[in-house]
Amino acid sequence: MTKKRPTENASALLKSNIAQAIKTLYINRKVIYYRANRDYPKLSGAYSIFVENINNLVGSGALITVKFNSGFIYKKLDRELADAIIGFLDFLLIIPPDRYSIMKSRDTAIINEITVPKLSRILKTILQFKFPGYWVDKQPEYECIAVAILDIIRETTENIEVSNSIDNIKNRSRDIEKTNCINSYKNKINKWISMGFII
Repeated sequence: MTKKRPTENASALLKSNIAQAIKTLYINRKVIYYRANRDYPKLSGAYSIFVENINNLVGSGALITVKFNSGFIYKKLDRELADAIIGFLDFLLIIPPDRYSIMKSRDTAIINEITVPKLSRILKTILQFKFPGYWVDKQPEYECIAVAILDIIRETTENIEVSNSIDNIKNRSRDIEKTNCINSYKNKINKWISMGFII
């Protein structure tokens, strides 16, 4: 048996951490990431470990796939890519867990041997989410995320319903257009799509 080169080991470790983070922080999460909820300490501890592991892999030669034209290319994990991965983990904890969707079946896909959420499923879960009193302050941020996702979808389809949905959400919040929240999330989500974390 041939030994794996250090870069191969680091790349495998990076992939393993990303796959396990998505599974733990989103797919299998049962509660909102709120300090008073029973799973908060476990989720917080897991998040800290994933972040530490990813930070430790910067400069190790670990490779990550990134979309390029119609396919993917390998890039070495640098500080910018590591920050994008950690930002994605933050995002997974902000959005409602998948179980809050009224759709019973989970809607995921496998990219580069990692099970990832679908953009349409994240959108549906956010739109269907009923805010508990302690989480209502997140509503403006959820609206930003929803509009950002709808904008991304609109760029790839000529669907009148999508345009109407964006207008309806914008009309419910006077403050959204006064901030850079939508554009910020749109840029981040497009980045995560290009890294194969969302399809």
